[in-house]
Amino acid sequence: MKKLLLLLFVSLHMALAHGQIHLKGNITDTEGKALAYASIGIPGTEYGTISEENGDFDLIIKEPEDGFEVLFAALGYQTQSRTYSTIDQSKPLKIQLSPKEITLEAVTVWDKKIRPKSIELGNGKSFLTRGMLAYDTLSGGSAMAILIDPSESKDLNYMTGVSLRIAISKLPQFKVRFRMMDVDESNKGKPGKDLLNENVIIKSGIRKGWLDFDLRPYALEPKEPFYMVFEWILDLKDRKYIYNAYEDFMNEYPKRVHYDTAIVDGEEIIDVRINELVAGTAFGVTGIKGKNEGMLTYTRSNSFGDWNRDNAVLSAKATFSNSLDYLPEEEDCESIECQIDEIMAYLSEEYPAPGLQFSLSKEGYNFYSKGVGYKDISDSLAVDRNTQFRIASVSKTMAAYAAFRASLEDSAFLDSPIGRLLPDIPEAYKEITPRQLANHSAGVPDYQEESLDEIYQQKNYKNLEEALELFIDRPLVSVPGQAYFYSSYGFTLLGASLEKASQLPYLDLLDSVLWKPTGMSSTYGDLKNGQPGKSKFYLYTEEEGPEYDLSYSYSSGGLISTTDNLVTFGTFLLEQGYFESQAFTESLVETNSERVFYGLGWYMMEMSSGEKVYFHAGELPSSGSFILVHPDSGVVFALLANGPILYDENGDIPGPLMKIFNFTTED
Repeated sequence: MKKLLLLLFVSLHMALAHGQIHLKGNITDTEGKALAYASIGIPGTEYGTISEENGDFDLIIKEPEDGFEVLFAALGYQTQSRTYSTIDQSKPLKIQLSPKEITLEAVTVWDKKIRPKSIELGNGKSFLTRGMLAYDTLSGGSAMAILIDPSESKDLNYMTGVSLRIAISKLPQFKVRFRMMDVDESNKGKPGKDLLNENVIIKSGIRKGWLDFDLRPYALEPKEPFYMVFEWILDLKDRKYIYNAYEDFMNEYPKRVHYDTAIVDGEEIIDVRINELVAGTAFGVTGIKGKNEGMLTYTRSNSFGDWNRDNAVLSAKATFSNSLDYLPEEEDCESIECQIDEIMAYLSEEYPAPGLQFSLSKEGYNFYSKGVGYKDISDSLAVDRNTQFRIASVSKTMAAYAAFRASLEDSAFLDSPIGRLLPDIPEAYKEITPRQLANHSAGVPDYQEESLDEIYQQKNYKNLEEALELFIDRPLVSVPGQAYFYSSYGFTLLGASLEKASQLPYLDLLDSVLWKPTGMSSTYGDLKNGQPGKSKFYLYTEEEGPEYDLSYSYSSGGLISTTDNLVTFGTFLLEQGYFESQAFTESLVETNSERVFYGLGWYMMEMSSGEKVYFHAGELPSSGSFILVHPDSGVVFALLANGPILYDENGDIPGPLMKIFNFTTED
């Protein structure tokens, strides 16, 4: 298994090679009941899998010269072994396992009422979003384990539940099995024998979040340290889905696939490296520094593989209570501030960002502004309302406002060909107008997405006209004015046009027409060498994002700001009548989403009530942003993050932010 969530290897060496044998069969109990997800394999090797729900299994093994022994095991049943010499490969194996005789410990039930108490042990962190992925399409039973010491729970004896962090899942539905294993002192303290002889499996379709297992029915009272074990359950359907998803991706995006070869036992094995998660389910992990130091996490690659110490900590926790009836009580939260606090706490867990900042105003009054998490993980520096974040594509809203201001001084500006301002650009680009650039209908190409190097530019551009070299020689994707096509490069071209029209450097232009008049003193162009109040920025992993120069994208995604400043900006637009202006309303074009339009730097969504909401989102590999304006209620709010934010894939407003919108715009 690889540690980075976005790094995946998929084996294409699927055919049987010389010297391999193929074991197929079915596993049941002595009464003929199919044993789902039983373990089959050779201990301590790479050869291991799990049975299907109907008990069928399929295992490919490279035959050792001195023979081998295959084990068949299921929770609550006696393990059975077969040596190679006793296996007839000409027909499917029929394996029957006998139940174990289990002596249950007495559980005392108190009739007197007690005040419920609980404590969580383990690793409950999730703001450093990394992930472990079971990617092998040939084997099964990959698992992760984390050590828990119940003595830390004091007098709270019952383990009522466990939770596993799902960093991200791209399966329609996935399955995870929870197991408890003792500490095998004879094997360097690694996970050993099963303590819970029950199949505890959850099926889920969540994309990310905490997966909760209710263990109250098992009346567990662990006294000694044990391992919480979470096992990926990939059946044949899942493996085919994953394999086909990657095969389709490689056919559709051949330039984003890297091939490598290795010689294994004299055979050439072809591996494919794809730098993004296409299909599968990743368990969350965090670093081992700070409070996580000393937490033991182990991994194994298949149902009988060796346990190996991991250099990360599994994001999993156990809940201990003094009562089997314990369920966390929900606290009443009626005030708007309290409700936003709850949503911010939720977002800090759900979004892959160490730090978040949120501000909200209504009719010009700013009544909420807070930061959550860290702006600098290494020094444990907290986010506050003055922390500056990259605002990514929300920068486009300010470029569009500068174009709007230019149209007030020159009524022909929005619809005049940019060739008059930029005579050296290719002929195909000269007839494009600023209005078309500001509503993504100019047909300008966007990032090619072949490599992040396209975003991680190192060159410093003196002006935006120089930055046109990044794309200006590429052909247009459509005839200007005919179709909506989102293009960040289109806004780079708009910024270059604004510089020429105003005879000012782009940042000076925004300072004069927007930032100084509104007091937006925390907004400026992002500088490569850092600025005093600026947050650090983080990737999907806990690593800090690389330094790069955003001067090429000041008009499309290269600005920094605070949510207070963004709310000031949104309120200023309302006061200026920006969204009701003829310049804006005549710029709206339909996007690819139902009831969503784009014009002069803003998405416009028409609600079922007929009310209109204006918003924009932004995302870079190490930052995310969102701003929303609702003229009917006067509500303006903004969210910034120092990690990438995963927005709704349909282009709609993210659900948690829609909740804030709903309860803050009510009469």
